Amino acid sequence: MINEIFDRLGVAVWSFDFSTNKFEHFTEAFASITGYPTRLFPHLSSWKRIIHPEDADLFEIWLAVIRHGIVQETELRIIDANEQIRWVLIRVNVSKNESGTVMGFDGVITDISPRKKAEEELSRGERKYALTQTQYQLIAENTKDLLAIIDISGGLLYASPSHNKVLGHDCGAEAGTSCLDYVHPDDRNKAFQAITDVAHTGTSRQLQLRMVHANGHSIHIDFLGTPVTDDQGKVESLVFVGRDITEEVRVRTKLLESEKRFRRLIELSPQPMIAQRAGKISFINPAGLKLLGASDGSELIGESIYSIVHPDYQRVAENRIAKIFTERFEGSLEYRLVRLDGQIIVAEVASIYDEETETILLVLHDITERKKAEFALKESEEMNRRLVEMSPEAIILHNGRQYIFANPAAHALLGAQGEIAGLSVFENIHPDFAQQAAVRFQKVHDESCTSPFIEQKIVRFDAGIVDVEVISAPISYQGGNACITVMRDITERKKAEERRKEAEQALQDSQDRYYRLQSSLDRFSSDLFGVLKIQELESRLVKEVQKVIKATNVSIIELERTNRFYVRAGQHAFECKERSLFAWSEMYPVCTLVDTSNGHFLKLGHFRGKVYLLCIGETPPMLAVQPKRVWLETISRYVSVLYDNFRVIEDLTKELEEITSSQSAPSWLLRILFKISEHERKRLSQDLHDAALQEQIIWYRKLDQLSADSAFPDHFREPLKEIIEGLLNVIYQIRITCNELRPPMLMQEGLVSSLESLFEFTQIRSNYITQFDASDFHTLLSDDQVIGLYRIVQELLSNATKHSSATEVRISLMSHSDCIELNYEDNGVGMQISRSEGTFKSMGVYSMKERVRSLGGKMEMHSSPKHGLKVYIFLPVSPESRTLDA
Repeated sequence: MINEIFDRLGVAVWSFDFSTNKFEHFTEAFASITGYPTRLFPHLSSWKRIIHPEDADLFEIWLAVIRHGIVQETELRIIDANEQIRWVLIRVNVSKNESGTVMGFDGVITDISPRKKAEEELSRGERKYALTQTQYQLIAENTKDLLAIIDISGGLLYASPSHNKVLGHDCGAEAGTSCLDYVHPDDRNKAFQAITDVAHTGTSRQLQLRMVHANGHSIHIDFLGTPVTDDQGKVESLVFVGRDITEEVRVRTKLLESEKRFRRLIELSPQPMIAQRAGKISFINPAGLKLLGASDGSELIGESIYSIVHPDYQRVAENRIAKIFTERFEGSLEYRLVRLDGQIIVAEVASIYDEETETILLVLHDITERKKAEFALKESEEMNRRLVEMSPEAIILHNGRQYIFANPAAHALLGAQGEIAGLSVFENIHPDFAQQAAVRFQKVHDESCTSPFIEQKIVRFDAGIVDVEVISAPISYQGGNACITVMRDITERKKAEERRKEAEQALQDSQDRYYRLQSSLDRFSSDLFGVLKIQELESRLVKEVQKVIKATNVSIIELERTNRFYVRAGQHAFECKERSLFAWSEMYPVCTLVDTSNGHFLKLGHFRGKVYLLCIGETPPMLAVQPKRVWLETISRYVSVLYDNFRVIEDLTKELEEITSSQSAPSWLLRILFKISEHERKRLSQDLHDAALQEQIIWYRKLDQLSADSAFPDHFREPLKEIIEGLLNVIYQIRITCNELRPPMLMQEGLVSSLESLFEFTQIRSNYITQFDASDFHTLLSDDQVIGLYRIVQELLSNATKHSSATEVRISLMSHSDCIELNYEDNGVGMQISRSEGTFKSMGVYSMKERVRSLGGKMEMHSSPKHGLKVYIFLPVSPESRTLDA
């Protein structure tokens, strides 16, 4: 905005950098004055091309003067681009650094050709003083200024033609009117008072008035009123000469507004600023008030500037103020200042002197916090020095060749008896590591990087060899580069590592063994899901034991009280030297491995006065390892739980077969048998959960704690993780078995919710989609019906998974007034029902029919090859049942 105003006034502003000998800035007015583009004038000497030849010497003198830092203005003639002679006034302001060297200057160039022309005209006029009336008339009619003659009462006697151009009024029509008619109403009293003063005092007077243009807008005119006297000296008329200064007033107004904005910027500046004149504070912005703890400017304005300066710095402040009048600028210097609340603050203060207003502007920068930080840094450095000296780790400072400093811990580690500064570092580095250390020190020095931790050997001053862990880093020391090295004695750690490696190898062997045993348990537990007979269970156990402990003579025997025995599975070669093996076995708990002179035995259980033993007729080395023994007892517990239940179930089955050999069992008997079966399932599920599952969980937690131990070797973590995951799979399989044996929330959640959970779980393990619809089911069922329907659906899904090859299974459950209907349909391979009657028992169809019959219902099956299977089951509504809406 300021540049725009100067351009309109024809004032060119420029800035010159003495260090580069180039102009940094030119305003557009320079081209307007000279007619040349500014790029043709890169430095001061390039101005010579437009200087008038007669003023060339004057220009050289002025140039030499300002280069010495002497401020001087000059008037010169230049030849513009149109080869016209122009007069210019050049003013400069010199900028110096703290040492007084001239760094550059800022200046303005003003075109004063009109003024020079007027002076020449005035000079010529004085020489031709005697002008004719005609010449006066010509001057009046052709001047741009307003010329008016009025009588002493303000009546207009004459108005020059310029009135028409400037004010838009007809100069002929104005004669005889009052001159006040053309003055702005607000300025008429001012105009009348001026006319009166000139008429009565007979002296000239200058004033500025707002005149009203013919179209209504105001024009600012600068008038000079002069009295005209007769021969007796009496004022008979007045001559007023006026000049249009409307543009100047507009420019001045904008300058005032600019000054106000500038002052506003200072007031809003976050940088504290104080203005002082004659040693008194004349202005302080809000940031300065805040810095000095003042709430209002009245608390400081008018006070001595030294009132805020700490006594220790008052002499410094006086000297700087004395210098500012000649230097015009003083750079930043630290002061201690005193706030109004007495608090001492530290600030950097820069001073700028304004010659026109004789005011010194102080720009402050609060560095109190920075000084506190510097003080804290010094304290930190002192603390770090103490920490280094007190550190239990050996710390040395060196330049890569010689010791500079060593803390007490380093003296102790190196076995030094006195000062080691100046000694060679390599005297204490083992020869095997000297080259490596030299390369490391050079890299730290050249790349300013921290070396990684390395292990090496050092030689103590007493010739002892010590294993150490070393790290080196660059550090600045007395303006140069040095290296700081930290050493830690790891002799004991190296010994511990050797012991740890031995333990790790033993652990590795143990883990491999555990992994194989765990895999065996996983495989065996998975196979148990398909075992339906005791003979299968016994045969599978014998094979697994033979495989894991690498023994051939493994058998399961049935032992009577008379010591007569029957080999149920495997190859028997066990001999017992005790008089009564039966009595001896009774002394030991179930699933506890017992060692004998020529083998081992383990009691699986006893039933109806007979003991069932797992016998090993040899002493395999594998059983000398504790994990193998634990594995054998664990797998035996699996079998023992199933063994007892299978024996009970087989005996019950035989008894029922005898009862039902000649006719179908009554429904009440079937219900009893199924209740017994469910009870046994529940007991078996509970045994698995409380024994085998809990033991697996305990082993899982022990392995998990071992894995979390920070001292556990990293290269064993991955194999251990696989073992843990395998153990989790076993735990998962046991949980699944427990849930299948006895769904935990069947009675609490109800049939529909339990079936939905069953479908979700089956979906994960099968390749077909299950669609279930129970929207028309509204009947409360008895416990027998809930369990019966759940087992039937469980069996249908099992058959679908094993035999149907179906991709979709639909199951619906509906309530009728007199019965409950369960429908099953799949799109599997189907069967020829008439030819498949013999396979129904193996498919579980027989069991489903018997369950339906035990509940007093009926079951229909419809199927043909490649057309899937449809099963319809109808159960009567029991007396205990009722609708959910009832």
